[in-house]
Amino acid sequence: MKAYIFACTNRTEQECFDRMLLSTNKLYADNILQVKKGDLLFLFNMDKDMLYGTFKAKSEGKKDIVPEAWRGKYPYQVKVERENGAKTIKDAKKVMSQLGINWRNILNKEQLELLINYVKNPSEFDWNLVKKRNGKEVEEKTPLRINNLMGLSKTKLR
Repeated sequence: MKAYIFACTNRTEQECFDRMLLSTNKLYADNILQVKKGDLLFLFNMDKDMLYGTFKAKSEGKKDIVPEAWRGKYPYQVKVERENGAKTIKDAKKVMSQLGINWRNILNKEQLELLINYVKNPSEFDWNLVKKRNGKEVEEKTPLRINNLMGLSKTKLR
């Protein structure tokens, strides 16, 4: 199983959720065409600096699953479903950086494990795991907000 992070903007985010479809343009076509049913996926809103996840691929990644989606601008697509009460992570760029994740790349097993553990319980995430894996110090964490995508209930964490 592989894991991928897809990007969206404020303009495209709602259509992702309405259609439960993640997509990209030709630039990242090679990545999406590698997506297999059951792979884990995340959605990164670049405008809001928020990461949504976890999603599971309901289809293989392919071209034009829904040709009219986003007026055809993002034809490389994958159908998704929410996995275990998807969450929202604010300050996503910082969190991903601290976890050693570049959203443009396919996540390796260690990155996926770190991200899933973080998403499950950010307030109790063991940052020593990152230090051990990366062999470097991680700066002190700032306050984060996690929202449950299903109910959008907000919880402040330290």
